[in-house]
Amino acid sequence: MKHAGQIALMPFPYTDLTHSKKRPVLLLRRLDHAQDDWLVCMVSSRLHQAEQALDWMLRPDDDEFADSGLKVASVFRLSRLAVLDGEYILSCKNPRD
Repeated sequence: MKHAGQIALMPFPYTDLTHSKKRPVLLLRRLDHAQDDWLVCMVSSRLHQAEQALDWMLRPDDDEFADSGLKVASVFRLSRLAVLDGEYILSCKNPRD
């Protein structure tokens, strides 16, 4: 079962909506219980693209890293949010799996 706080893999759209790329996202909140729509935050390994005043980084030496399912240090791009259909989730990491 999906729930807020999980890391999931899904196609995340480019800003021009012409393409998407499979990438990890953080499930922030289910928006509509009649639909499976989720507010998600893009996760990237490109730390240099972080907006210092907005985005959040998770590094291997952080306590939460082991439970995240991420393989490398990552930035949670709070400047890159989207509402996506949960049907397109390819995989979902459950904490402590």
